[in-house]
Amino acid sequence: MLEIVASPILRALLLLRLVPAFLLQWYWTEKRLASNVQTMVRGDGQGIKIDGGEIPYFSSLLEVQNLTPFPIEVDRLFGDVFCGGRIASFVSLERKAIKSLASEQVFIRADMTDAQARYLANTYKTNRVHIVLSGFILSRIRGFSLIGRRIESTNVEIINVRVVAL
Repeated sequence: MLEIVASPILRALLLLRLVPAFLLQWYWTEKRLASNVQTMVRGDGQGIKIDGGEIPYFSSLLEVQNLTPFPIEVDRLFGDVFCGGRIASFVSLERKAIKSLASEQVFIRADMTDAQARYLANTYKTNRVHIVLSGFILSRIRGFSLIGRRIESTNVEIINVRVVAL
């Protein structure tokens, strides 16, 4: 137990709990808080999966890392998936509490139209798939937004697509 209290980082985190929120708001601006929340596609397993089959859909497992000294709560995430052009839009209303210096995974899924699947079939070999993510985050200091974060991954699986005339 003494090793935990002796750690300078943990000692600073314990002291931050004693400081009133209005004093911390001066240093922890929305921009600084947002820069300390990292979003990425999960590196192992199926990062981004796009199925252009009979019922086309997109799914992904995102990882949200909280690098702030405060616990946060992901209120909602929304965004678009691109491969040359927009192929899907998604909204995740799942609330996730994330402790300080920890990470949580958020599963997102969106259905695609047949026209979007046909477009993907003609463009996926020449364009990279990426996600543009936005969302709202709550903390004890203030709420803040993540706006237009571009997330790319090499962990992309595209199945059941065949090139057809547009």
